[in-house]
Amino acid sequence: MPALSFFLISCDYYYSAMEYKDNDLLGKIYTWDRNINTHDNKTPIALEYDGFCFLKKNDTWVLLNGKSKNMIIALYEDKVPCITYSEKKWIEKICPSLNQENIQKIESIICK
Repeated sequence: MPALSFFLISCDYYYSAMEYKDNDLLGKIYTWDRNINTHDNKTPIALEYDGFCFLKKNDTWVLLNGKSKNMIIALYEDKVPCITYSEKKWIEKICPSLNQENIQKIESIICK
């Protein structure tokens, strides 16, 4: 039983570290965007950086393939915006690092 407890605690620390890393990356992209903000904030922007796929929609940056449990996260407590099917297809072209699991998560936020 102690081994199971140790394993569960280790998993919690691992996911906390991954969540911290995801939020840190998202914060860097947000800061970068604020420093060069020369575009229309309402236009969706997708970019890939170091194997991570980011989307900006309605002035909210979202990490689409994070390493934490949630995988799709927004910075701070912003709500993850829904995306259209055409935006999903566009994201798949911009971010070749997305795997099938990431794409399924993205499909879960398609606008109804």
